[in-house]
Amino acid sequence: MFSFFWSNDYDKQLADITAKLTQLEKTQQLLLKNQQTLDQNNERRINKVVGLLNAVLLRLGPKDEINLIYVGEDDMTKQIFDVVIVLPPPSAPDVATREVVVNDGQTEATLTLERDAVKLDPRSYAKDTSVSVALTDIDAAGNRSPKSVKEFVIVDTFAPPQPGEIGLLVVAERFVEEPVVEAPVVEEPVVEAPVVEEPVVEAPVVEEPVVEAPVVEPEVSTDEEING
Repeated sequence: MFSFFWSNDYDKQLADITAKLTQLEKTQQLLLKNQQTLDQNNERRINKVVGLLNAVLLRLGPKDEINLIYVGEDDMTKQIFDVVIVLPPPSAPDVATREVVVNDGQTEATLTLERDAVKLDPRSYAKDTSVSVALTDIDAAGNRSPKSVKEFVIVDTFAPPQPGEIGLLVVAERFVEEPVVEAPVVEEPVVEAPVVEEPVVEAPVVEEPVVEAPVVEPEVSTDEEING
């Protein structure tokens, strides 16, 4: 009878764990899908911003800065990154074509672009890859501008997705006797009342005047007065 109830409890725990794992997998898939949607939205926003910036830069004058923008991360274990190489506007109004040479240390690709091209299609590189980009503007007569060269190192700038739901599974019950903690005896300090010494006031000595009693001399009678 005991083993029957234990088996049911074990099966229930196993079923709960399986359900939670399934829920976690669904949450992970949803997060990955949201990440892909976010990457696509970011790419559209970046393309729009780059177009506006290029329009402003073209008004301000020729610029020779080449930028690298990260648009995605394909695999966390392989660390493969999708990047977009952003080009400056044409250096002069008579530019007809643009030549871009991309070298990643293993392969070198030479691309010929139209005059208004300001970015390359997304390219995939492994983490820590060094990429060199050289841009040359060419006018209708075939004149070539000096090369604008920029080097990049592919670094990881993507934070991991938010983790899924955190669960709690109670697997055992134990009883532990808590130790009796005696409250510490706090001895109150004995505060002695300060002894105030009263000043001794001496009573003034009053000297009484000495009054001398008058001396009464006895009267001396003559014999006649005594005999008479």
